[in-house]
Amino acid sequence: MKDIWLIFASLFFNVSAQLLLRSAMTSIGSVTTKAELVLAFPAMIASFKLWFGALSFALSFIFWIMALSKYEVGFAYAFFSLGFVIVAICSYFIFQEQMTPLKIIGIALIVIGIICVARSVS
Repeated sequence: MKDIWLIFASLFFNVSAQLLLRSAMTSIGSVTTKAELVLAFPAMIASFKLWFGALSFALSFIFWIMALSKYEVGFAYAFFSLGFVIVAICSYFIFQEQMTPLKIIGIALIVIGIICVARSVS
């Protein structure tokens, strides 16, 4: 498991992308219709956060395909699900998003699942 850092590098850049895109769109505003997209498009193109988010996704993809060349997808993806945990926690602190008891239980179940998958590898 010497190359496990590839999974965590992909995870880091994926989480970074999610947070950067959320931050950018919080500044730009809601975009749920074609009309809103057209109006917001200039601000989206000018947003460094959106560009860095896209770059982070690209880097995540590169590390992900490298990780998949070394590990079974079931193993790698289990660790990648840590992204949900990290994004939920970061969103709570950065964006003051809600952290309900049910969400906390779900996060705990994800962590338990990752531990089970990690321990199943010989």
